[in-house]
Amino acid sequence: MRYLTAKDIAERFQVSRSRAYRMVREMGGREFAGQLRVSSAQVSEWVAAHTVMPVAPGAIGGAPPVAGVYFVRCAITGLVKIGVSNNIARRVKGLRSHSPVPLELVGWTHGDIGTERALHKRFAKYRAHGEWFRPHRDVMTAIEKVIQ
Repeated sequence: MRYLTAKDIAERFQVSRSRAYRMVREMGGREFAGQLRVSSAQVSEWVAAHTVMPVAPGAIGGAPPVAGVYFVRCAITGLVKIGVSNNIARRVKGLRSHSPVPLELVGWTHGDIGTERALHKRFAKYRAHGEWFRPHRDVMTAIEKVIQ
């Protein structure tokens, strides 16, 4: 069985060492020979639990409405941006063109700034930075329910 350290996780997911250390702890990592490590099986389980699948009506391939609340996921880190726009298609295109990493539209829902603020408040403990949130199971489940 292959084991990964926090350093390995940092390189694989392109996150800081401190974030990687927290991820290894979330994955159930254990101390061994002075290093915190996790099995590749634990990493696979964690990734599966923290990955969102596109769902209708706002799934990838669906035409976003002119205005609403959107959910964009970073393909590298898994972080999810919860934003609002008067033109979701144009906003996502702009985000992609300014991002050094691939971004995908997970989905959207009808709503306004109030909807966005309510979601930000609800998921405040999962906030990574600004409007970007860690892909915790609570966040992903709620997004799936909102966009159906």
